[in-house]
Amino acid sequence: MTVIRESNAEKRIISHTVFITAPKSKTVGSGVLIKLAGRDFVFSAAHVIDGEVNISLGLHLPQTPFTVLRKGIDQDRDVGYVELKPSEVLFLRGEKNSEYPVSVGKTVKAAWREPVFAISGFPNFGAKQHPDRVEYSVTLLRVPIFPPDQWPDGFAESLDPATSLLIPFGPQHKGEFTNRNGLKIHDPDPRGFSGAGVWYLDKESEDSDAPQYSLVGIQRAWDRRKKVLYVSKVETLVNLICRDYNITVPKA
Repeated sequence: MTVIRESNAEKRIISHTVFITAPKSKTVGSGVLIKLAGRDFVFSAAHVIDGEVNISLGLHLPQTPFTVLRKGIDQDRDVGYVELKPSEVLFLRGEKNSEYPVSVGKTVKAAWREPVFAISGFPNFGAKQHPDRVEYSVTLLRVPIFPPDQWPDGFAESLDPATSLLIPFGPQHKGEFTNRNGLKIHDPDPRGFSGAGVWYLDKESEDSDAPQYSLVGIQRAWDRRKKVLYVSKVETLVNLICRDYNITVPKA
């Protein structure tokens, strides 16, 4: 049995990862627990949180009832947020869960030189089937990302590199998921990753006591035919919240 070692950066990323279910449709999705402007949010894909949802702030916890204070949706980019009560987040979250602090106007830009990216969520391929239930576990995988100047043909005409990222997902793009030990995950089903955080990790500090990492986007869609995962940059959601809450974004 292979033991997967997680870096300190990966452990922290996992602690920000949220499990979301829709009770009516029985679909599952992922999200990121966020602290922004003194408020608690869950960032996710719009189609994941559009409607009644149950949220779990624990790696293996049952769904926890949270009071939704406010919800915001950007249908064009398929991302959105849910605002939760801070007192409920404090007392009901799992002991290993924590909010990821987003500084308004100071989102970190990922460097393309020797980039290390990861996606953290609750995909279907990580689920265990039981006779009476399905158990989902958080999964963090290293992923490649297309630099904007290397997008495949046809994408530049329909997507804006200022607001979107693309994850190659399929052999024709040399897109492979790997775990921390570098082992390939062959042909995973990415359903359930919708709403998952896509993160940039600093290779030099990820094993230190103060690892540097940043949320760069939210995975929102999977193109089965083109073998690409679509990601909306986190700035899209930060700007949406600033507009909805009338927060002024300072110039970085």
